[in-house]
Amino acid sequence: MEKNCKEKFSKKEEKLKKNFKNEIKVLNERLEGLVRQKNDKIQQLEEQYKNLEDEFRQALVIESNRFNDLFKKYESNLEELGNLRVDSKHYDTERSRDKALINELNDLIREQKTKIQQLSKLRQQNADEIQKRSEKLNEAVSDLAKLKEQNESMKKEKLAFENNQKKFISEFDSIKSERAQWSAKLNEQKISI
Repeated sequence: MEKNCKEKFSKKEEKLKKNFKNEIKVLNERLEGLVRQKNDKIQQLEEQYKNLEDEFRQALVIESNRFNDLFKKYESNLEELGNLRVDSKHYDTERSRDKALINELNDLIREQKTKIQQLSKLRQQNADEIQKRSEKLNEAVSDLAKLKEQNESMKKEKLAFENNQKKFISEFDSIKSERAQWSAKLNEQKISI
């Protein structure tokens, strides 16, 4: 029985071994297929990884260039900002100075307006005074014209008077000489009488 068992076991064992071998073979073939698939997948993934790595390197180069450009722009902007701050301070200083100048000019304009108003009042007063003087002068001129007319008429009267006086004097002289003649004649007649 033992032998029998051994034989049975040995037959079963051989069958089992065959089955195992077949299954191992099938499993090995499956495993090899799986390994090939996995290797193919690994190769694909490695290829994809290399492609991704290349893309990543390119992206890094692009990003590095972009970063460098941005950094240069940043530095340029910083420099420009510094210049703008200096310009802003300069502008603020100029603005303050301009404000002070504008205030001074406004004060000066106010003073000038006041002076102009005073001058305008003085001009008006002078104009009024000149008008009054002009009216007085016109009155004086008209008075002088009247006086001149009176003077002219008096000159004419004086000339007429002087002519009359000369006439009277000559008449008086002629009367005197006539009287002297008459007196002499009378004296002669008196003497002759």
